[in-house]
Amino acid sequence: MKRVLITGAAGQMGQCLLEAGIGFGQLDLIAADRSELDITDKDQVMEFFRQNSFDFCINAAAYTQVDKAESEPELAMLVNASGAGNLAEACSETHCVLIQLSTDYVFDGSSDRPYKESDQVGPISVYGRSKLEGELAVEKATREFYIFRLSWLYSRYGHNFYRSISNWLKEGRQLNITTNQQGTPTNAHEAATFILQWIIDGEQPYGCYHLTNSGHTTWYGFAKAIAELSPVRDPELVKPTDHYPTPAARPLFSVMNTQKAMSVSSMIMKHWRDSLEEVIIKDV
Repeated sequence: MKRVLITGAAGQMGQCLLEAGIGFGQLDLIAADRSELDITDKDQVMEFFRQNSFDFCINAAAYTQVDKAESEPELAMLVNASGAGNLAEACSETHCVLIQLSTDYVFDGSSDRPYKESDQVGPISVYGRSKLEGELAVEKATREFYIFRLSWLYSRYGHNFYRSISNWLKEGRQLNITTNQQGTPTNAHEAATFILQWIIDGEQPYGCYHLTNSGHTTWYGFAKAIAELSPVRDPELVKPTDHYPTPAARPLFSVMNTQKAMSVSSMIMKHWRDSLEEVIIKDV
């Protein structure tokens, strides 16, 4: 049985991984939230790994507040960059494979085709830069790692676009949602299952992989689909707008090519709208 440490276990991806883990009897998942393991404390991280034995560590601990990061750059860098580096060093010393979760926001959004893992990065926000620095810290500290770049994550847990839109629709609010950003809504429940199956499959080449559902849309298209598929079923509440300023700049196009990951996995991610419908059905 493989022992898998999940950092940031109280967060969205952490909860989705633990839920998905119920279906993986071959894995022994060990949950650690911030109170049990502060990844920004290097001494604590090293001691934690020396006292325990893990085959894999999935780093689901992250600073994810994209706009707030603009006013808290030091904290974002501490968690997303230094924290990832601390885990990578501990994993390297104890021969544990690190799975680092990253983001589509490492790209600048100027591409006219889905980004490949080998494409030039160029984050345009503090959050994006902090996640890229985390990737670089992992690559520097250990050779046994997988980096999964995810995008537009949502689930039944935590604070995310899906839950916000669903709640506002229930309140009957009219929503003005931007049409000027294209990306792929990604079901965190499905992504968590993919990652755990990845561990079971084994023997994939180490390195960086893009992991999202298939297809792409705008934030407006995502919100419209939530309204069309949810019990409220009132898509007229969702209106398009091409002007929605935010403190943090976001890539106008952040669709990622997932062929590399899909070609070495026994699992294929669904189309984003089909996956969204499954989440909504379970959420009713």
